[in-house]
Amino acid sequence: MNRLLTRGSVRNCSSVLGSVQLVRFMVVSERPQSFDGWLDLFLSHLRVSQGASHQTLRAYSSDISDFRAFLGENLNEFAGNQVEVDSELVRSYVTSIYTKVTSSTLARKLSSLRSFYRFLLVRGVVERNPLEGVRSPKQDQRLPTVLSQEDTFRLVDTPLAESDLGVRDRAVLELLYASGLRVGELVGLDIDKVDRAGGWVRVLGKGNKERDVPFGKSAAAALDAWDVERTKWLDAKREVRQKALFISRRCTRLTERSVARLVDKYVLEAAVRLRISPHGLRHTFATHLLEAGADLRHIQELLGHASLSTTQRYTHVQLERLFEVYDNCHPKARRGSDHE
Repeated sequence: MNRLLTRGSVRNCSSVLGSVQLVRFMVVSERPQSFDGWLDLFLSHLRVSQGASHQTLRAYSSDISDFRAFLGENLNEFAGNQVEVDSELVRSYVTSIYTKVTSSTLARKLSSLRSFYRFLLVRGVVERNPLEGVRSPKQDQRLPTVLSQEDTFRLVDTPLAESDLGVRDRAVLELLYASGLRVGELVGLDIDKVDRAGGWVRVLGKGNKERDVPFGKSAAAALDAWDVERTKWLDAKREVRQKALFISRRCTRLTERSVARLVDKYVLEAAVRLRISPHGLRHTFATHLLEAGADLRHIQELLGHASLSTTQRYTHVQLERLFEVYDNCHPKARRGSDHE
């Protein structure tokens, strides 16, 4: 009986099919007519369907726009509306930039183009993906740059507690190191996502996935002090709607670039032995946890990595540091030792 269709259900199915056909017609009728139009649609797809971050979208846009510029310079008939190209043209593009970028940058650009043309192929815009058969260059497996505990503590302690900016910057550095957040996650935090008393923060990570990340007493104390200064800044501007945890003096949300400049400033002031970025503090967080005996799976969850293989690179950092300690300390490891 359940398999039988009544007249009413047939009518409902017809209505649904009609709606689907209408939507399909609307999609077809609104298909972009230019390369830039398809690029905009692709970026929208990444943002809505995959929850891509602003930084990721910017990288895709830059990589694909560079290829579009190459087409404009090398195709006499290119008028901004051509997306169908062949593999030979892609290889010509690779040749034109091969000596100008690093192997990792070239690999990223090809990956961006591969994803873009896969998007176009699925939608019937192109007949084949021109990136098929175009190999990405081999990349050197560079280990993440990390600070020693001594250098990390000196860096985090550098901002002056006597100034309001110093209080904010100390809170930024403390939270970066205490939680291992991506810089985009840090600047995206709202005040209601932080539980200072409980010592945890709710983060919106890649793919719009939320995770809860703990932080210690030192970071909690720095955030408490910043909350006082933050309130003063907002009161002075009579700003009551700002929800961002970290703000500028103008009471606008702190940007990723501002955090990068902030870290650069204190790296120089602290005179640490390595130049490090905000993402380097994330690497440092993971490496120090691993050195202290934390389980790799737990570190994966804290970092928000989708794959354990991404987290496993920190084991190589740990081994490198272990070999360094051995070479420096073991009498049989030192070259030219009297014990040899």
